[in-house]
Amino acid sequence: QAGPGFSLYPNPASGLTTVQFSTPLSSRASVTLYSLQGQPVLKQTVGEGAQHILLETAALPGGTYFCKVMGANGVMGVKRLVKL
Repeated sequence: QAGPGFSLYPNPASGLTTVQFSTPLSSRASVTLYSLQGQPVLKQTVGEGAQHILLETAALPGGTYFCKVMGANGVMGVKRLVKL
């Protein structure tokens, strides 16, 4: 049983990016941004019941990143994020 889906906006992003979950989280989750080389560059924890989280991407260099959401049951999904 996969967790809820999620979307990223704006994408491409310049400063803040919102991770929007399709349904409120049933457990804590972690949101991690990875560089194309697979290095984690930003990690935040989301509490149970949350419907979205803001990622502060302004300090990151421009390029393509992967946003991975991990829940109690494993990976909820991975989406590509472009930082301007």
